[in-house]
Amino acid sequence: ELIDQGAAEFIAGLRKGTQSQAYRGSAAPLSRVSIGATPTTSFRFIDLFAGIGGFRRGLETVGGSCVFTSEIDVDCQETYALNFGGEHLFGDLTAIDTPDFPEHDILTAGFPCQPFSR
Repeated sequence: ELIDQGAAEFIAGLRKGTQSQAYRGSAAPLSRVSIGATPTTSFRFIDLFAGIGGFRRGLETVGGSCVFTSEIDVDCQETYALNFGGEHLFGDLTAIDTPDFPEHDILTAGFPCQPFSR
């Protein structure tokens, strides 16, 4: 329906991200519409089990800066990359050494929805 209305576009041939490496897909971030002043960055956060970026959307709205994201589902990685770009987007969390996590003020972790969404 959104495609028919011209509000969304299907992009064929997006490359899937890998589960244990940084996202290397071809998805480019979408243009965003500004709705008011952009807050200055006041804290850094990590977005684990990120899904398509619900926590990130909310935290950026109040001045947060995402410094690391992990999402194992390759379809979610594609959507996340379209929404926010692929920088700092990684796959399988268990393949990343703890010392490699950047400094952060807040750590978010999404609810494991795979049993409900598949």
